Amino acid sequence: MANNAISKKQSGNKNKSMTLEVPPEATEVIILNKPFLGGWLDAEGRIGHEIIDFIRADDGNLYVYNLPGGVCPDDIWVEGTSELSRRKEEKYTAKYMILTSATKVNEDGGCTFDIKHVIELSGKLHRFHTTKEDSSVPFMDKGNLAALMDKLDIRYGGRRIEEIFPDKQDLVVTFRAERMYEAKEPIHVSTKSYDFRRNKGYLYGEWEPEDYKKVLDIVKESIKTGRLADFEPNKVSAETTSPLSGMSFLELIGMEKTEQAYTNMLCRVLQVPGIMRRFCFAFVPHGHIEEGAFRVAREHTIVGGRMDICAESDSQRIVIENKVDSGLNGIDKADSSTQLSDYYNWACEKEMAPLCFITVPDYRMDEIRSEIRKYDPKMESEYMIVPYSQIAKFIRRELEEEFASVEDEEMHTAFEGTAVEPFVPIIVHSFEALSYASKRDLYAAKFMEAIRSE
Repeated sequence: MANNAISKKQSGNKNKSMTLEVPPEATEVIILNKPFLGGWLDAEGRIGHEIIDFIRADDGNLYVYNLPGGVCPDDIWVEGTSELSRRKEEKYTAKYMILTSATKVNEDGGCTFDIKHVIELSGKLHRFHTTKEDSSVPFMDKGNLAALMDKLDIRYGGRRIEEIFPDKQDLVVTFRAERMYEAKEPIHVSTKSYDFRRNKGYLYGEWEPEDYKKVLDIVKESIKTGRLADFEPNKVSAETTSPLSGMSFLELIGMEKTEQAYTNMLCRVLQVPGIMRRFCFAFVPHGHIEEGAFRVAREHTIVGGRMDICAESDSQRIVIENKVDSGLNGIDKADSSTQLSDYYNWACEKEMAPLCFITVPDYRMDEIRSEIRKYDPKMESEYMIVPYSQIAKFIRRELEEEFASVEDEEMHTAFEGTAVEPFVPIIVHSFEALSYASKRDLYAAKFMEAIRSE
């Protein structure tokens, strides 16, 4: 590649593949990352490398990971870099990395996303790549990685950064940062032509001047007005690395992300006489609920799918769909419907209006709500999304605490001696273990736990 030219492919915009001439003077670029997205994180034991963006190292510095492989493009430089000397290829200066929500492609071009955090960069730590496509850049092999880690010696709680992550053959850091900002409320952005669909993008002022200026102005103005406020990353201490709530039983047996396990536990609880009605009253307090008993079943098959949990009385039906990692199934784009519509239609066959729920880990609430709006908007008002933290509180309140009324005592008498009774503390703990408010909180906890574990 000529020194005065650069491929458009590196910008994150796949719609243009031509090679553009770039003037010799340096210009600027904004780095964009979508943290904690994608199927890679679903594998057992994995910790999102980008969690270091939110945690100060022992030396007081904030280090940053550039998705997806810890690599920085060859043409990008960061002012303040002390580990490297600037090369002529590093034409573009990056001051800001923006952490965004998932993006939505605009019909008339460009994309929309929310700004959640902004990181002010202060150094580029390496030039390694994870592929051998270009012999002009250093390839990150085991030896190079070890040498880099020895040189940087980045530690958290006394442990080297590469020892904390279970996948030790990857690059685990890219930049050093001066400071970080957090949006008080997500800051909405809509670009005119720039679009990045993977979990990272590069908005070059040279190639997308209008969108670059718009995003940069939003960042600067938001910092000035306080919409982006100073954010102090977590620090590693004896408190943050202490056991969070202890290992859950499902973690012990390697099933903490197994959807069927949570479905089975919740179903068993709801089969306790009287509990299904109390579940409905707890989460739809103003709903109309059948006075009679409900028959609770698991994985009931109907045309269009198989419901995780359903309940039926003489005049009413209830649907509960559980989502640990999976998204909506049975997507029919032509009809704007999913499995949720099929289950709802089945539930409507009774005289009384149905009650429909989706149970999810707390950190997935916004994600599932967005999927419903996108693929099955009619169902947004029909399904109540219930987070695992509230399920844990419900089960503890109903089956572990004191029973105040005669109705409570009657239900408790029916509950005593059932197969589920001795497992209630384990069930509560299992739902609590996935009750983190965000994926950032989830992976921060895993990171801290990894520091503590030898």
